[in-house]
Order: sequence, then structure tokens, then C-alpha cells
Amino acid sequence: MPNKKLKLILLSAVIILAIGLIVINNLRKKTGEIAQPGSLIPTPVILTEGSFNIAQEIKAEVTTDSTKEIEIVANSNQKSIVAYDLVITYEPNSLEVLSAESLLPDFKVYPLEKKEYFVLTGVKDIESKSPTVLTDTSIVKLKLLPKRNSTISVKIVESFGKEKSQMVDSESKILRPQVAEFKLEP
Repeated sequence: MPNKKLKLILLSAVIILAIGLIVINNLRKKTGEIAQPGSLIPTPVILTEGSFNIAQEIKAEVTTDSTKEIEIVANSNQKSIVAYDLVITYEPNSLEVLSAESLLPDFKVYPLEKKEYFVLTGVKDIESKSPTVLTDTSIVKLKLLPKRNSTISVKIVESFGKEKSQMVDSESKILRPQVAEFKLEP
């Protein structure tokens, strides 16, 4: 099982790198700039903008035998997005993430669950030519199973260890969005 998760992480990293290289290559073709042998690829620009939030507060009673669905909403500050990473933390042994479903038609979502956090990587289909500008747009639906009858704190965090919540725009710039927190109340 850990081997599958490692493969998923590596696949996600390769996909994001490939998308970045394709975008850089396309930009060079448009501007007439041709990469010279031995030239360096510029370091991506990191911007603090955009946001990840929860679509709505969950006010339903939390019981250990019922699942809850939440939607993550994103705002890309009028930039077209080609990929994103979400890092979601929660108290250990308090809930289980049953599924993650992409709500963007051109995106695939790759979930990775750890002991204290959950990472979602969303990647746009390379064949898609339409821009994906997020304006309070639901991007992913999570199905959660609470494992106790008490308040459960769930947070979208800026970073956890080496993982970071971020978006990558069509110009290969990294956006570090504002993040949110919510509680499942008993």
C-alpha cells in the first residue's frame, strides 16, 4: 500500500513538471525565444494570491455512522489554472476521507492520505485548450466519514512538512492562496 502511494506522489510530480515544461516551451514559441543548449529554465515566480475555502459550513449532526460531503471552492484571482495542490489537516483518528471527486471537467484529481493530513493534486488535461479561471468555483468534492461524536477540526493549510497548498497558472507561476478552516460539530 505505501508503495502505491509513493508511485502516486511521483506520478503527480512528473505530471506537474511536464505541464510546466510544456507551458514554458509554448511561451518561448510565441515570443520567438528559442532555448539555447545549456540555458537554464527560469525559477518559477511565486505569488501570494487566490484562495481555497469550504463551500459552506456543515451544520448537520455528526455521527460515526454517517458520511458528510464538503466542496472545496477556489478563486484564482483571474488567472487560468493548470494544476493545484491542497493540503488538508485533521485530528488523527477523527475521520476518514472516503473519496475525492473533481468538479472541474478538464481536471483529474489524485488523492493521497497520510496519518494527519490529506493531499489532493488536481491536474488539467493536457489536451484541454479552454482557460480555467476560478471565481469562487467548486473544484473538488470530499466524502468524509467522522469516526467520533465530537467536534472535528479540519483545515486547509498553507503547508505541512514539504507539502504546500498552491495553484499553478498557465504561465507556470505558482500562486499561494489564502486557506480556510471548518469544524464538524456534533
